[in-house]
Amino acid sequence: MVYGIVSQSGGRIEVESEPGQGTTFALYFPATDDAVAEPDPVARRGDVQRVPARVLVVEDQPEVRQLAVTALRRAGYDVAEATDGDEALARFAPRARDFALLLTDVVMPGLNGQELATQLRGANPALLVVFMSGYEHQILGHEELAGPGAAFLAKPFTPATLVRQIDELLSSRRPAPHAMT
Repeated sequence: MVYGIVSQSGGRIEVESEPGQGTTFALYFPATDDAVAEPDPVARRGDVQRVPARVLVVEDQPEVRQLAVTALRRAGYDVAEATDGDEALARFAPRARDFALLLTDVVMPGLNGQELATQLRGANPALLVVFMSGYEHQILGHEELAGPGAAFLAKPFTPATLVRQIDELLSSRRPAPHAMT
């Protein structure tokens, strides 16, 4: 994971190790003279209206999961979280129709993100999905992940990028016609 993030950022990793002394990992990233202003993750884009929604975040890495949950809650989304596919299934089942979107890692122990999305969509066919991964080769190997009601988000991402992706996918959803009973 670390190697993928550093490589995608144009950086490199150097390792020094001495028996009995320990190991040192040095991470190097390209320098820039440009100051980058991080946009406010809660700010609305002019062309996208925030849609109130319940989101299930499934990520086995605690730091990434917490980043996503915090960013989405600050943006006003109702967020539930799970550490893996089994926990996600348990959290989803009692309120399947209440969830509008699944944000899931592609690679997780046990159930992978694609298998999880398939199972959850069985209970809620209108569920939108954002797949995320830090492995560049998986972007190329999972073209089927992108499709109607789905999007892909490469790791690492900023909170603003995540919120923008969720906003755009939710705002693109067409309301389903209600059946008369």
